[in-house]
Amino acid sequence: LIVKWSIGRIGLNPREYGLELQQIPAYLRQVCERLRALPGAQRVSAVATPPLDYNLSRQRSVFLPRREGAGSSSGVSVRCNYVDERLLGLMDFRLVSGRGFTSSDNESGARVALVSQAAALELWPGENPVGQVIRIGDAEGVACEVIGVVADGGYNLKDDQPQPYLFFPIVQSPLYGTLTVLVEAGVPPHTLFGPAREALRRANERVLPVGIRTLHESIL
Repeated sequence: LIVKWSIGRIGLNPREYGLELQQIPAYLRQVCERLRALPGAQRVSAVATPPLDYNLSRQRSVFLPRREGAGSSSGVSVRCNYVDERLLGLMDFRLVSGRGFTSSDNESGARVALVSQAAALELWPGENPVGQVIRIGDAEGVACEVIGVVADGGYNLKDDQPQPYLFFPIVQSPLYGTLTVLVEAGVPPHTLFGPAREALRRANERVLPVGIRTLHESIL
């Protein structure tokens, strides 16, 4: 597993410090804007869980629509992450078909998802996954359209084997627990830790970072 040394990882738990769920998307946008403005910062991305730790990923039950003549749909438990539109580029995750997330995939937009190649093969063998619909939670749950397929990689490996995996837009998702902001630096990432703390304080002085370290350190 190759990890960029230039990426810093900031843990945040805005709910613990009093932010309501509906306030968190705007808070994350402000945090990312302030961090991107730091001298030496390059790309910034907000995600729910660290992107290279499969076992820390959240799990959701995924249901496929029933087809004519078929019985009831049974759910499949799949690991997933909630990410913004910059995550694929920052982590060099390759899109193999369809499109990635954009800023238009927001709170008021249609619900969408990206799937890994392993998920595409398991859920729609021999078919094009782009344009397919999945339901989350139960057979009548929230419907999400698959808009793209991401190449298998470090994010979905278990015992060196690629596993089915989903990505959802972070602002269309339940933002509870500790979240992660990744900062790609053009300077030694440790030199940004102090300025990053100040940027976070200016975004909301009540919300203290859970921790700041490099992504490489976090997976050792």
